[in-house]
Amino acid sequence: MKVRVMVLILLGLLISVTLSVSCSSKQKTEENKTTDGSDSKQNAQAKDKKPLVVCTTTFITDMARNVAGDDADVIGIMKPGTDPHTYAPRPDDGIRMRRADLILANGLHLESNILNMIRQSGRKRILLAEDDRIQVRDAKKAAGDPHVWWRIDYFIRFVEQTRDALVKLVPEAAERIRNRSENYLSELKELHRQTLFAFQSIPEEQRMLITSHDAFYYFGQAYGLKVDAVLGISTESQAKAAEPMRLAEMTAKSNIRAIFHETSVSMAQNNLVDSIKNLAKMKFNHELTIAGPLFSDSLGEPGVAEGSYIGAFKANVRMIVEALSNAKAPAFFQEKSGGNGSRKTIEKTEKGK
Repeated sequence: MKVRVMVLILLGLLISVTLSVSCSSKQKTEENKTTDGSDSKQNAQAKDKKPLVVCTTTFITDMARNVAGDDADVIGIMKPGTDPHTYAPRPDDGIRMRRADLILANGLHLESNILNMIRQSGRKRILLAEDDRIQVRDAKKAAGDPHVWWRIDYFIRFVEQTRDALVKLVPEAAERIRNRSENYLSELKELHRQTLFAFQSIPEEQRMLITSHDAFYYFGQAYGLKVDAVLGISTESQAKAAEPMRLAEMTAKSNIRAIFHETSVSMAQNNLVDSIKNLAKMKFNHELTIAGPLFSDSLGEPGVAEGSYIGAFKANVRMIVEALSNAKAPAFFQEKSGGNGSRKTIEKTEKGK
């Protein structure tokens, strides 16, 4: 009897140990499955994560989106209509720059109020206008003229630097990035050719562009326009008291038809342009038209043609040609496209490949 009891006890212990080992093994298997699944999910998320490209001005943001496409997340710090000369940093600007994989800025002290923040970002920043291939006006001064983007061959340097940086950042997308860049560069070169043609309709004596601040030197250099302004290269500069009278006399002597407001300057600064018109009439009996406003340091709102660099450039050419020649600009400049017109063309090209 005792033997039978002992056998039963031993048998029970054996079953208990077996069940315990089995449960432990099953639990470890489940844990391994959970761990492996979590790791796989994290790896997939890491693989799908796109690099973050932070841009300063609206021009740079639009250009970077054309080049990066869906291979990077591109965000712009400045909103449409913002004056980059006077832009004050917001708390989240620093956070974005710290998180960024690449920072694209104009440089040449255009974004002077966030310059230290940009420089602290180290090697991941590119100051696009401070390229050796760009001949900067007043380069020997503390801050040269930063408005180089209005000369298309200089803006092409922006595209090339961005393309090369993105290829290094996302090597697996190199072919797509290069294809988008080539399409965009082709559009820019065509825009340049069309602009040269369009300005032939302006009589030579009328080829003078007078604006609120001196933002169009490089544009005038490229297309044979004399350029002048009430203010200097920065909207933070103060107008000299004699400037409106000087410009009023100049317009009368040259029989200039129109002078121009700008989009991203203050109302007070555009009022200085109005004072030129008033003085031309009162002192020199010369009639002037106020034209524009030209896009100078910022693009238009998203969702309209002028919300892209190419759209804003076309709009400026159209306004200048029609104001100074009293003739309609060529059909190329009358085209209306969606917010990022050039991007639409690029997408169509990629889908066709």
